Amino acid sequence: MSEVNATPAKGPREKKADYFFIDASGSQVDDIESATGIEYVPLAGGGLKYQIPGVEAGKIATMLAVAGAKIELRNAGRGAAEIGDSGKAAQRMARLVDGDWGDLSGTGGGRAPVDEDKLFEAMATVLTNLGKPYTESKIRAGFKDGGTIAGKAQPDGKSYKSACMTIPGVEEEYKRLTGKVAVAVESIADDDFS
Repeated sequence: MSEVNATPAKGPREKKADYFFIDASGSQVDDIESATGIEYVPLAGGGLKYQIPGVEAGKIATMLAVAGAKIELRNAGRGAAEIGDSGKAAQRMARLVDGDWGDLSGTGGGRAPVDEDKLFEAMATVLTNLGKPYTESKIRAGFKDGGTIAGKAQPDGKSYKSACMTIPGVEEEYKRLTGKVAVAVESIADDDFS
């Protein structure tokens, strides 16, 4: 008789926030057919309301947009250092306004593919301004196979590129080079958020 090692079933996830459909006035509604936006309320307090711009309740496209906004807000809130910090959710909505729809390939990752030439150029500019020596071949090898950024080993190219973006000034320079102007969370604070 063979032994079966069953993995114990996971319990339900800990609830971190509530999500409500809202209508054009910002009032909570029970059904998605009446909704034009979403309200995100972390259990620790705070939160935000997001209205989908230019939509009409009851339209299929509106319902898809509202459902997508709910998913984006839920995903943005995962892993937040402070569950009550709705800043991560607001930043994600700002990236959507900025045109960053994330990785739509179905492979996950949450961000659009990185232009490695532009990222290298951004790295070179920032490192030169900081007076730090660099080798193009070492940085490009990191894009492919991983490497060390800020003393932390990055096991693969994807994590290496993400870590590069965390170096102060690199993401801003990358966005400038790619023509993606960052939208500060404060600049959209009054745009259908309350």
